[in-house]
Amino acid sequence: WDSSAGGGVPGDYCIFGDTLKVPSLGSGGGDDLDVRLVSQFALGRIFYASLLKHPRHTTIPGQADLFFIPVFHSSQPDLKRCPTAEQLVDELPHLNNETAARHFWLTPTTGWGTLECSVFNSRLASTSPAEQLLANVIKLAFEDRTSTPIFLEGVTSSGTHRKPGLHPPSAENLHSVPYPSFISGLSDASMEAWMANATAPRERKYLVSAVWGFQGLSSTLKTRMSLMMQCEHSPACSFTNLDPLIGHVRRRGTALGPAVAQAVISAKLQSTFCFEPTGDTPSRRGIVDAITAGCIPVLFSPLQTRLWPWHVERWENVSVLVRDVGQDVIAHLAAIPSREVARLRENLAELAPRLTFAVPGRPRPGDALDTTLAAVFKESRNQSAKTAL
Repeated sequence: WDSSAGGGVPGDYCIFGDTLKVPSLGSGGGDDLDVRLVSQFALGRIFYASLLKHPRHTTIPGQADLFFIPVFHSSQPDLKRCPTAEQLVDELPHLNNETAARHFWLTPTTGWGTLECSVFNSRLASTSPAEQLLANVIKLAFEDRTSTPIFLEGVTSSGTHRKPGLHPPSAENLHSVPYPSFISGLSDASMEAWMANATAPRERKYLVSAVWGFQGLSSTLKTRMSLMMQCEHSPACSFTNLDPLIGHVRRRGTALGPAVAQAVISAKLQSTFCFEPTGDTPSRRGIVDAITAGCIPVLFSPLQTRLWPWHVERWENVSVLVRDVGQDVIAHLAAIPSREVARLRENLAELAPRLTFAVPGRPRPGDALDTTLAAVFKESRNQSAKTAL
Protein backbone atom coordinates (compact mmCIF):
# COMPACT_ATOMS: atom_id res chain seq x y z
CA TRP A 1 0.00 0.00 0.00
CA ASP A 2 1.59 3.24 -1.17
CA SER A 3 0.59 6.41 0.71
CA SER A 4 0.16 8.53 -2.41
CA ALA A 5 -3.43 8.06 -5.33
CA GLY A 6 -7.75 6.62 -8.35
CA GLY A 7 -9.83 3.65 -10.12
CA GLY A 8 -12.45 0.96 -9.49
CA VAL A 9 -14.35 -2.31 -9.91
CA PRO A 10 -17.19 -3.73 -7.79
CA GLY A 11 -17.07 -6.39 -5.12
CA ASP A 12 -19.09 -9.60 -5.39
CA TYR A 13 -20.93 -12.36 -3.57
CA CYS A 14 -17.75 -14.10 -2.40
CA ILE A 15 -16.73 -10.99 -0.46
CA PHE A 16 -19.94 -9.46 0.87
CA GLY A 17 -22.60 -12.11 0.32
CA ASP A 18 -26.00 -11.71 -1.33
CA THR A 19 -27.82 -8.40 -1.63
CA LEU A 20 -31.08 -8.29 0.33
CA LYS A 21 -33.96 -5.82 0.03
CA VAL A 22 -35.41 -4.49 3.29
CA PRO A 23 -38.40 -2.17 3.71
CA SER A 24 -37.71 1.55 3.93
CA LEU A 25 -39.11 2.88 7.20
CA GLY A 26 -40.72 6.26 7.80
CA SER A 27 -43.94 8.11 7.21
CA GLY A 28 -43.41 8.37 3.46
CA GLY A 29 -42.44 4.77 2.85
CA GLY A 30 -40.22 4.74 -0.24
CA ASP A 31 -38.19 2.25 -2.19
CA ASP A 32 -36.76 -0.79 -0.45
CA LEU A 33 -33.20 -0.45 0.86
CA ASP A 34 -30.25 -2.62 -0.13
CA VAL A 35 -28.14 -4.45 2.47
CA ARG A 36 -25.54 -7.21 2.12
CA LEU A 37 -25.59 -10.57 3.91
CA VAL A 38 -22.02 -10.10 5.08
CA SER A 39 -20.48 -12.81 7.23
CA GLN A 40 -19.06 -11.36 10.43
CA PHE A 41 -15.90 -13.31 9.60
CA ALA A 42 -15.53 -11.88 6.08
CA LEU A 43 -12.96 -9.28 7.10
CA GLY A 44 -9.99 -11.18 5.65
CA ARG A 45 -11.64 -11.44 2.23
CA ILE A 46 -12.71 -7.79 2.38
CA PHE A 47 -9.19 -6.55 3.15
CA TYR A 48 -7.54 -8.82 0.60
CA ALA A 49 -9.88 -7.85 -2.26
CA SER A 50 -9.87 -4.17 -1.31
CA LEU A 51 -6.09 -3.92 -1.11
CA LEU A 52 -5.55 -5.77 -4.39
CA LYS A 53 -7.84 -3.26 -6.15
CA HIS A 54 -6.78 -0.22 -4.15
CA PRO A 55 -5.49 2.71 -6.24
CA ARG A 56 -2.47 2.91 -3.93
CA HIS A 57 -1.61 -0.76 -4.26
CA THR A 58 1.91 -1.26 -5.59
CA THR A 59 3.88 -4.34 -6.62
CA ILE A 60 7.19 -2.49 -6.26
CA PRO A 61 8.53 -3.12 -2.74
CA GLY A 62 10.64 0.03 -2.70
CA GLN A 63 7.52 2.16 -3.17
CA ALA A 64 5.48 0.48 -0.44
CA ASP A 65 4.83 2.13 2.89
CA LEU A 66 2.97 -0.95 4.19
CA PHE A 67 3.01 -4.69 3.44
CA PHE A 68 -0.15 -6.76 3.94
CA ILE A 69 0.27 -10.41 4.99
CA PRO A 70 -2.61 -12.26 3.23
CA VAL A 71 -2.82 -15.19 5.64
CA PHE A 72 -6.22 -15.59 7.28
CA HIS A 73 -9.15 -17.98 7.74
CA SER A 74 -12.88 -17.38 7.50
CA SER A 75 -14.12 -19.25 10.56
CA GLN A 76 -12.62 -21.88 12.88
CA PRO A 77 -9.10 -22.65 11.61
CA ASP A 78 -7.92 -26.13 10.72
CA LEU A 79 -5.05 -26.26 13.19
CA LYS A 80 -3.39 -29.02 11.16
CA ARG A 81 -2.91 -26.54 8.31
CA CYS A 82 -1.44 -23.74 10.42
CA PRO A 83 2.06 -22.75 9.28
CA THR A 84 5.01 -22.52 11.63
CA ALA A 85 6.68 -19.16 12.09
CA GLU A 86 9.58 -20.35 9.95
CA GLN A 87 7.30 -21.52 7.14
CA LEU A 88 5.43 -18.22 7.11
CA VAL A 89 8.55 -16.04 7.19
CA ASP A 90 9.96 -18.03 4.25
CA GLU A 91 6.92 -16.86 2.23
CA LEU A 92 7.46 -13.19 3.12
CA PRO A 93 10.54 -12.04 1.18
CA HIS A 94 10.28 -8.40 2.27
CA LEU A 95 9.97 -9.11 6.00
CA ASN A 96 13.09 -8.33 8.00
CA ASN A 97 14.04 -6.49 11.18
CA GLU A 98 13.84 -3.12 9.45
CA THR A 99 10.49 -3.68 7.74
CA ALA A 100 8.62 -5.78 10.33
CA ALA A 101 6.79 -2.74 11.74
CA ARG A 102 5.57 -1.92 8.22
CA HIS A 103 3.90 -5.31 7.80
CA PHE A 104 0.34 -5.81 9.01
CA TRP A 105 -1.70 -8.95 9.45
CA LEU A 106 -5.31 -9.52 10.45
CA THR A 107 -7.52 -12.25 11.74
CA PRO A 108 -11.24 -12.00 10.91
CA THR A 109 -12.13 -13.17 14.44
CA THR A 110 -11.99 -11.93 18.01
CA GLY A 111 -8.45 -13.32 18.30
CA TRP A 112 -9.30 -15.64 21.18
CA GLY A 113 -7.23 -18.78 21.93
CA THR A 114 -8.13 -21.67 19.68
CA LEU A 115 -9.68 -19.30 17.13
CA GLU A 116 -6.12 -18.58 15.99
CA CYS A 117 -3.11 -20.44 14.71
CA SER A 118 -0.41 -20.16 17.37
CA VAL A 119 1.87 -18.38 14.91
CA PHE A 120 -0.40 -15.32 15.13
CA ASN A 121 0.60 -15.09 18.81
CA SER A 122 4.36 -15.18 18.16
CA ARG A 123 6.32 -13.68 21.06
CA LEU A 124 9.15 -11.18 21.18
CA ALA A 125 10.68 -13.25 23.97
CA SER A 126 10.84 -16.37 21.78
CA THR A 127 14.20 -17.91 20.94
CA SER A 128 13.01 -18.30 17.34
CA PRO A 129 14.17 -15.44 15.07
CA ALA A 130 11.12 -16.04 12.87
CA GLU A 131 8.76 -15.64 15.82
CA GLN A 132 10.57 -12.49 16.91
CA LEU A 133 10.05 -11.01 13.45
CA LEU A 134 6.34 -11.87 13.40
CA ALA A 135 5.90 -10.49 16.91
CA ASN A 136 6.91 -7.07 15.58
CA VAL A 137 4.26 -7.16 12.85
CA ILE A 138 1.15 -4.99 13.43
CA LYS A 139 -1.88 -7.23 13.97
CA LEU A 140 -5.62 -6.61 13.73
CA ALA A 141 -8.60 -8.46 15.26
CA PHE A 142 -12.06 -7.59 16.53
CA GLU A 143 -10.67 -7.49 20.08
CA ASP A 144 -7.27 -6.80 21.61
CA ARG A 145 -5.49 -7.05 24.94
CA THR A 146 -6.98 -3.74 26.12
CA SER A 147 -10.61 -4.58 25.42
CA THR A 148 -10.28 -8.13 26.84
CA PRO A 149 -7.63 -7.98 29.55
CA ILE A 150 -8.92 -10.85 31.68
CA PHE A 151 -9.95 -14.46 31.23
CA LEU A 152 -13.73 -14.72 31.25
CA GLU A 153 -14.41 -17.71 33.45
CA GLY A 154 -17.77 -19.36 33.23
CA VAL A 155 -20.06 -22.15 32.19
CA THR A 156 -21.61 -22.23 28.73
CA SER A 157 -25.35 -22.45 28.07
CA SER A 158 -24.91 -26.19 27.48
CA GLY A 159 -23.49 -26.61 30.97
CA THR A 160 -19.90 -27.19 29.92
CA HIS A 161 -16.91 -25.18 31.03
CA ARG A 162 -15.02 -23.07 28.52
CA LYS A 163 -12.68 -25.13 26.38
CA PRO A 164 -9.04 -25.24 27.48
CA GLY A 165 -6.91 -22.79 25.53
CA LEU A 166 -9.77 -20.42 24.76
CA HIS A 167 -8.18 -17.40 26.37
CA PRO A 168 -8.30 -13.66 25.56
CA PRO A 169 -6.23 -12.22 22.70
CA SER A 170 -2.52 -12.30 23.46
CA ALA A 171 -0.80 -11.34 20.20
CA GLU A 172 1.90 -8.70 20.34
CA ASN A 173 1.17 -5.33 18.66
CA LEU A 174 -2.54 -6.19 18.40
CA HIS A 175 -5.21 -3.58 17.66
CA SER A 176 -8.99 -3.99 17.54
CA VAL A 177 -10.95 -3.11 14.40
CA PRO A 178 -14.72 -3.27 13.79
CA TYR A 179 -16.81 -6.05 12.33
CA PRO A 180 -18.09 -5.55 8.77
CA SER A 181 -21.68 -4.30 8.89
CA PHE A 182 -24.58 -5.25 6.63
CA ILE A 183 -24.16 -2.01 4.67
CA SER A 184 -20.57 -2.81 3.74
CA GLY A 185 -20.12 -3.48 0.02
CA LEU A 186 -23.00 -1.25 -1.10
CA SER A 187 -22.81 1.01 -4.14
CA ASP A 188 -22.58 4.75 -3.48
CA ALA A 189 -26.24 5.20 -4.45
CA SER A 190 -27.42 2.39 -2.14
CA MET A 191 -25.25 3.73 0.70
CA GLU A 192 -26.69 7.21 0.25
CA ALA A 193 -30.26 5.86 0.31
CA TRP A 194 -29.52 3.82 3.44
CA MET A 195 -27.97 6.72 5.34
CA ALA A 196 -30.83 9.05 4.39
CA ASN A 197 -33.31 6.56 5.86
CA ALA A 198 -31.30 5.61 8.93
CA THR A 199 -30.53 9.20 9.92
CA ALA A 200 -33.95 10.73 9.17
CA PRO A 201 -35.23 12.68 12.22
CA ARG A 202 -38.38 10.58 12.58
CA GLU A 203 -40.05 9.12 15.64
CA ARG A 204 -39.09 5.46 15.94
CA LYS A 205 -41.63 2.80 16.86
CA TYR A 206 -39.76 1.50 19.92
CA LEU A 207 -37.69 3.18 22.57
CA VAL A 208 -35.38 0.17 22.66
CA SER A 209 -34.90 -3.21 21.00
CA ALA A 210 -33.16 -6.40 22.09
CA VAL A 211 -32.05 -8.90 19.44
CA TRP A 212 -29.99 -11.98 20.28
CA GLY A 213 -29.81 -15.71 20.82
CA PHE A 214 -29.01 -17.57 24.02
CA GLN A 215 -25.60 -19.17 23.53
CA GLY A 216 -22.55 -18.30 25.61
CA LEU A 217 -21.43 -18.10 29.21
CA SER A 218 -23.87 -18.42 32.07
CA SER A 219 -22.83 -15.00 33.39
CA THR A 220 -23.70 -13.26 30.14
CA LEU A 221 -26.85 -15.32 29.72
CA LYS A 222 -28.10 -13.96 33.07
CA THR A 223 -27.66 -10.43 31.76
CA ARG A 224 -29.48 -11.26 28.53
CA MET A 225 -32.28 -13.01 30.41
CA SER A 226 -32.73 -10.05 32.77
CA LEU A 227 -32.90 -7.61 29.86
CA MET A 228 -35.28 -9.87 27.95
CA MET A 229 -37.67 -9.99 30.94
CA GLN A 230 -37.60 -6.20 31.27
CA CYS A 231 -38.22 -5.89 27.56
CA GLU A 232 -41.14 -8.29 27.44
CA HIS A 233 -42.89 -6.36 30.22
CA SER A 234 -42.63 -3.01 28.44
CA PRO A 235 -44.54 -1.84 25.35
CA ALA A 236 -41.61 0.51 24.68
CA CYS A 237 -39.29 -2.44 24.03
CA SER A 238 -39.13 -5.02 21.25
CA PHE A 239 -37.45 -8.38 21.92
CA THR A 240 -36.43 -10.81 19.17
CA ASN A 241 -35.05 -14.25 19.99
CA LEU A 242 -32.78 -15.21 17.08
CA ASP A 243 -32.40 -18.86 18.09
CA PRO A 244 -35.39 -20.14 16.03
CA LEU A 245 -34.11 -18.23 12.98
CA ILE A 246 -30.45 -19.09 13.08
CA GLY A 247 -30.30 -22.88 12.59
CA HIS A 248 -27.06 -23.86 10.89
CA VAL A 249 -26.03 -20.29 10.14
CA ARG A 250 -24.47 -19.57 13.52
CA ARG A 251 -23.06 -23.05 14.06
CA ARG A 252 -21.22 -22.90 10.74
CA GLY A 253 -20.12 -19.25 11.03
CA THR A 254 -21.50 -18.42 7.59
CA ALA A 255 -23.06 -15.21 6.33
CA LEU A 256 -26.28 -13.98 7.89
CA GLY A 257 -29.36 -15.77 6.59
CA PRO A 258 -32.10 -13.55 5.12
CA ALA A 259 -34.53 -14.21 8.00
CA VAL A 260 -31.91 -13.31 10.62
CA ALA A 261 -30.83 -10.20 8.72
CA GLN A 262 -34.42 -9.02 8.29
CA ALA A 263 -35.12 -9.45 12.00
CA VAL A 264 -31.95 -7.65 13.09
CA ILE A 265 -32.22 -4.78 10.62
CA SER A 266 -35.94 -4.19 11.15
CA ALA A 267 -35.55 -4.07 14.95
CA LYS A 268 -32.62 -1.67 14.85
CA LEU A 269 -34.17 0.68 12.28
CA GLN A 270 -37.35 0.92 14.36
CA SER A 271 -35.61 1.60 17.71
CA THR A 272 -34.01 4.63 19.29
CA PHE A 273 -31.77 2.49 21.55
CA CYS A 274 -30.37 -1.02 21.02
CA PHE A 275 -29.37 -3.31 23.90
CA GLU A 276 -25.89 -4.69 23.12
CA PRO A 277 -24.81 -6.91 26.05
CA THR A 278 -21.62 -8.95 25.94
CA GLY A 279 -21.69 -12.56 24.77
CA ASP A 280 -18.78 -14.97 25.08
CA THR A 281 -16.55 -11.90 24.73
CA PRO A 282 -17.04 -8.10 25.00
CA SER A 283 -17.49 -7.34 21.30
CA ARG A 284 -20.48 -8.20 19.16
CA ARG A 285 -21.29 -7.39 15.59
CA GLY A 286 -24.65 -5.99 16.72
CA ILE A 287 -22.89 -2.88 18.02
CA VAL A 288 -21.72 -1.99 14.52
CA ASP A 289 -25.11 -2.85 13.01
CA ALA A 290 -26.84 -0.62 15.58
CA ILE A 291 -24.58 2.34 14.81
CA THR A 292 -25.07 2.03 11.07
CA ALA A 293 -28.85 1.81 11.60
CA GLY A 294 -28.88 4.99 13.67
CA CYS A 295 -29.79 3.08 16.83
CA ILE A 296 -27.91 4.21 19.94
CA PRO A 297 -25.99 1.20 21.39
CA VAL A 298 -26.60 0.48 25.06
CA LEU A 299 -23.44 -1.16 26.40
CA PHE A 300 -23.19 -3.20 29.59
CA SER A 301 -19.45 -3.49 30.21
CA PRO A 302 -16.73 -0.81 30.40
CA LEU A 303 -14.60 -3.19 28.30
CA GLN A 304 -16.89 -2.49 25.37
CA THR A 305 -15.88 1.17 25.48
CA ARG A 306 -12.28 0.12 24.75
CA LEU A 307 -13.14 -1.45 21.41
CA TRP A 308 -12.03 -0.07 18.03
CA PRO A 309 -10.32 3.16 19.25
CA TRP A 310 -9.03 3.97 15.74
CA HIS A 311 -12.63 4.19 14.54
CA VAL A 312 -14.56 5.25 17.66
CA GLU A 313 -12.69 7.93 19.55
CA ARG A 314 -15.14 8.54 22.41
CA TRP A 315 -17.83 5.96 23.11
CA GLU A 316 -19.70 8.36 25.41
CA ASN A 317 -20.51 10.42 22.31
CA VAL A 318 -22.27 7.56 20.52
CA SER A 319 -23.56 5.16 23.18
CA VAL A 320 -25.00 4.72 26.67
CA LEU A 321 -23.15 2.61 29.25
CA VAL A 322 -25.30 0.81 31.84
CA ARG A 323 -23.31 -0.79 34.65
CA ASP A 324 -26.22 -2.15 36.72
CA VAL A 325 -28.52 -4.42 34.72
CA GLY A 326 -30.62 -4.92 37.86
CA GLN A 327 -32.07 -1.42 37.61
CA ASP A 328 -35.05 -0.53 35.41
CA VAL A 329 -32.93 -0.01 32.30
CA ILE A 330 -35.86 0.97 30.10
CA ALA A 331 -36.95 3.69 32.54
CA HIS A 332 -33.35 4.90 32.66
CA LEU A 333 -33.29 5.25 28.87
CA ALA A 334 -36.71 6.93 28.80
CA ALA A 335 -35.39 9.58 31.20
CA ILE A 336 -32.55 10.64 28.90
CA PRO A 337 -33.36 14.18 27.64
CA SER A 338 -34.41 14.45 24.00
CA ARG A 339 -31.57 16.90 23.37
CA GLU A 340 -29.04 14.25 24.45
CA VAL A 341 -30.72 11.62 22.30
CA ALA A 342 -30.50 13.96 19.30
CA ARG A 343 -26.81 14.62 20.03
CA LEU A 344 -26.01 10.91 20.17
CA ARG A 345 -27.89 10.18 16.94
CA GLU A 346 -26.13 13.03 15.11
CA ASN A 347 -22.82 11.54 16.20
CA LEU A 348 -23.91 8.08 15.01
CA ALA A 349 -24.65 9.50 11.56
CA GLU A 350 -21.15 10.95 11.43
CA LEU A 351 -19.56 7.73 12.68
CA ALA A 352 -21.41 5.19 10.51
CA PRO A 353 -19.32 5.68 7.33
CA ARG A 354 -16.13 5.00 9.37
CA LEU A 355 -17.52 1.56 10.26
CA THR A 356 -18.43 0.63 6.68
CA PHE A 357 -16.24 -1.06 4.05
CA ALA A 358 -16.62 0.23 0.51
CA VAL A 359 -16.73 -1.91 -2.62
CA PRO A 360 -13.18 -3.04 -3.55
CA GLY A 361 -11.74 -0.75 -6.21
CA ARG A 362 -14.07 2.08 -5.25
CA PRO A 363 -12.50 3.42 -2.05
CA ARG A 364 -14.53 5.87 -0.01
CA PRO A 365 -12.43 8.44 1.86
CA GLY A 366 -12.83 7.96 5.59
CA ASP A 367 -14.46 4.51 5.40
CA ALA A 368 -13.44 1.60 7.66
CA LEU A 369 -10.59 0.49 5.39
CA ASP A 370 -9.26 4.01 4.88
CA THR A 371 -9.40 4.69 8.62
CA THR A 372 -7.61 1.42 9.38
CA LEU A 373 -4.85 1.99 6.82
CA ALA A 374 -4.20 5.51 8.09
CA ALA A 375 -3.95 4.23 11.67
CA VAL A 376 -1.72 1.30 10.69
CA PHE A 377 0.55 3.67 8.77
CA LYS A 378 0.82 5.97 11.80
CA GLU A 379 1.45 3.01 14.11
CA SER A 380 4.15 1.66 11.79
CA ARG A 381 5.91 5.03 11.80
CA ASN A 382 5.78 5.14 15.61
CA GLN A 383 7.16 1.61 15.91
CA SER A 384 9.92 2.28 13.38
CA ALA A 385 10.92 5.43 15.27
CA LYS A 386 11.15 3.49 18.55
CA THR A 387 13.24 0.77 16.87
CA ALA A 388 15.62 3.38 15.52
CA LEU A 389 16.32 4.80 18.99
